[in-house]
Amino acid sequence: SGTWYYLNPGSGAMATGWIQPDKTWYYLKSSGAMVTGRHVIDGRASLFDGSGAWLGYENVERLFTMWAQPETSSTKWLILVDTSRCKVGVFWGSKGHWELQRMMDCAPGKASTPTKKGRFTVGSKGYYFDSGAARCFYFTQFSGNYLFHSVLYYQNSKPTSIMDGRVGMGLSHGCVRLKLSNAKWIYDNIPRGTKVYVW
Repeated sequence: SGTWYYLNPGSGAMATGWIQPDKTWYYLKSSGAMVTGRHVIDGRASLFDGSGAWLGYENVERLFTMWAQPETSSTKWLILVDTSRCKVGVFWGSKGHWELQRMMDCAPGKASTPTKKGRFTVGSKGYYFDSGAARCFYFTQFSGNYLFHSVLYYQNSKPTSIMDGRVGMGLSHGCVRLKLSNAKWIYDNIPRGTKVYVW
């Protein structure tokens, strides 16, 4: 039924786990089924091609660089946001020649208020805005009220006291929260009109 298994040539016993019948490594689930694509084994993500050959451990930078190449941007910059991995990748170059400049951990929207997905462009910017009792610094708009901005601070004139500095998980009302230095870097370096691709 389209699933591959490996049977020991001598005993006929079905193999499971890692095998290396030639110079290539493969991985077989406890059911014996060979895995392809992305698969987490012992807490670490591995990548396998369509024939089951192990390509190596997942490298987020390499994946982002691969995903960036088909994209175009009206500036020399491109931003990719992976909401499931809570990562933001910033690239410089052009279609087919994007080079990763910066990889950042982020806190996208939580399940009840997800970050808007699609292709957008950088719009307005500002030093801060307030949300309830919190203040968010160095915001960069990418679609309507969806922004890149700092983690949450208490409402002082400067970002001196963190209210919630967490990243790496879905927390926001839909914006993409970043560590202060990363929010400021986007604010300082990324021009209006830059493509932002969120998935």
